[in-house]
Amino acid sequence: MVDRLILEELRRAPAHGYAISTALARRGLHVARNSVHSALRRLERDGVVTGKWQDGRRRRVYRLTRAGDEALRLRRLEVRSLSRR
Repeated sequence: MVDRLILEELRRAPAHGYAISTALARRGLHVARNSVHSALRRLERDGVVTGKWQDGRRRRVYRLTRAGDEALRLRRLEVRSLSRR
């Protein structure tokens, strides 16, 4: 669930972990920042997102890869499929 929320946020625009946590909170979805950062590291390891340090090593900005775009598309299809049952 957290992964999909993160991918949805990154589909809108590249962002760092704190910005993702804040955006989710604004939508009423309170996800612990450490959960967001753990998920981002896992998603990067899996090739779904890519991260690049900005401002020296102060923040790592993530963006979707093509694989991430496809993963998000498949997750959306899964949700639609489940909602039709």
